[in-house]
Amino acid sequence: METNVILQLNKVLIVDNLGYNSTK
Repeated sequence: METNVILQLNKVLIVDNLGYNSTK
């Protein structure tokens, strides 16, 4: 369960990073 939450958080962070970099 805990690893699942971490994976979900990582996905959100990665998507957020891609969106931030594309708007730069």
